[in-house]
Amino acid sequence: MTSSAGLAPVLWIAVALFSPACLAHGAHVHGVANVELVRERDSVQIQLTADGEGIVGFERAPRDAAEQAKVDAARSRLRQGPALFALPAAAGCRQVSSVAEVPHAGAAEAAGESDDRDHHHDDAKADGHADWKVSYVFRCVRGAAVDGVDLAGLFGAFPDITRAELQWITDDAQSGAELAPGRSRTALVVQ
Repeated sequence: MTSSAGLAPVLWIAVALFSPACLAHGAHVHGVANVELVRERDSVQIQLTADGEGIVGFERAPRDAAEQAKVDAARSRLRQGPALFALPAAAGCRQVSSVAEVPHAGAAEAAGESDDRDHHHDDAKADGHADWKVSYVFRCVRGAAVDGVDLAGLFGAFPDITRAELQWITDDAQSGAELAPGRSRTALVVQ
C-alpha cells in the first residue's frame, strides 16, 4: 500500500508541470490567481499563488502604516482556507495547516513575533512583481465526497482577483477549470 505522504509530492509535481504558470513560463498576470488542488484519500492540499496587486493592490514593500495594515489583514484572511475554498460539507473537511510565503513582510514578523508559519520574502522579482503563495492542508472524514470546490470566498475576500486558473488531481482523474466571480464552482470530474 502506498502512503499518502509518498504520493503527494509526485502529485504536486504533476500539477506543477501542467499548470498554466508553468506552461506560460511563469507569466505574471495581475488579477489572476493560480490554484492547484490535490485530493488523495482523506487529504486535500491546495496551493494558491496570486500577485500582490490582486491581494493588496500593490507589489512593492508597504510605504506606510496603512499599507502595512492591508498586508497584515490580507495575511490574516489568507490563513483561513475554509473561508476561501469551500469544500463539500458532506466530506467533513477541516484545515490542519497553512503555510504562507509573503513578500515584504513587516518588521514584527521578520523578528519572529508571528505565531504562524509565514515565510517572508523581501526579494521581489527584479521586475517588481511579487507573488503571494499559500499552501493549505485539509483532512476529511470522507475524502471521496470532495467532488467539487467553490472559490466564491476567494473572490469575495480579494475582489481584485478576477480570475482563477484551477488545476486539480484526484485519486482517479485530473483536469482544470477557469473560474471567476459568478462562476466560482467546479466539479472535480473530467467532463
